[in-house]
Amino acid sequence: MSESHLNRPNRLFIDAASIQVAVVLPSLAIKDYNGAFHQMFRNVRVGENFFAICRGLISDQEEHPLARARKTEHEACGQVEFVVNGEIVRLETIGFPLFEQDSRLSSLLCLSVEVPPAHAENPVKKNGASALTSASQSLTAEILQLSQLNAELQRKNEELRLLALNDSLTGLLNRRAFSINYERELRRSERYRHSISLLFIDIDHFRDFNNTYDYDTGDAVLKNVAKIIFEVVRDTDIVTRYGGEEFVVILPETGLNYVHKVAERLRVRVENGKVATRHGEMAVTVSIGTATTYSPKIDDEKFLNTAVGALHEAKQSGRNRTVSREMTEQVG
Repeated sequence: MSESHLNRPNRLFIDAASIQVAVVLPSLAIKDYNGAFHQMFRNVRVGENFFAICRGLISDQEEHPLARARKTEHEACGQVEFVVNGEIVRLETIGFPLFEQDSRLSSLLCLSVEVPPAHAENPVKKNGASALTSASQSLTAEILQLSQLNAELQRKNEELRLLALNDSLTGLLNRRAFSINYERELRRSERYRHSISLLFIDIDHFRDFNNTYDYDTGDAVLKNVAKIIFEVVRDTDIVTRYGGEEFVVILPETGLNYVHKVAERLRVRVENGKVATRHGEMAVTVSIGTATTYSPKIDDEKFLNTAVGALHEAKQSGRNRTVSREMTEQVG
């Protein structure tokens, strides 16, 4: 059996089929096949040219249904003959082209069944395929349907994955996504001995927006601050809504001076802007704590707490300001 290149539903389906199934690339390299195909052509290998395994082919190679399907990009069927162990074997075969979403030919299905000697000379009916070809077409339709269902399932799974990692209100990554990216970026910083920084941002007096007005006002403030953060930082920085009115930005390969400048630019942008709500324009400010480390071995929790501590200092010293700290202590 070949190494599986098909989606699992298709793999299980064709493996269970008694009909011979091979998936072939437009180059005619074999991509996959099932047990029935392997039983007929025991020297088959993934990546080998389809016709290289059919050296005993008696019929004209150009007239093989697979070759005609590749040339015309339409279904083709007919009988072909091979010499296997000194005996002529006749196969009822259908070649079926498969396409990408942009209509490019992606691969070909070759479906075959052995024709009993008594039926070998019977021509394919003009007004429809033979019973054997009909079975092939039915199998093809089933495979295509399974492929479509599997593609839809993969799309739904991707949507669920994105929902699990994104904050529905702001569109930013959520706290779970922060944890994944934080661990990865710290380890990368250690490996390449690059500096790394954090921005910890908190909206000042956020509860007042909800309590004095309503939650729609609070939501408008959150979305506006999230938008400004996303616009101020670099494309390579990772912006997350940490929870409530708190945001965290991971800035890879960033030193103390730069992160402080970014934080101040962000703070001033928020202060100078107004948030439009149904209760009128609202003034908003944020407090920011930054942390930077150049340590070759980083304590994940301590580094995060350094940024949190800087944020608390900014809030306790009057809010609407930035406090930056550097963590230099090595671990281990």
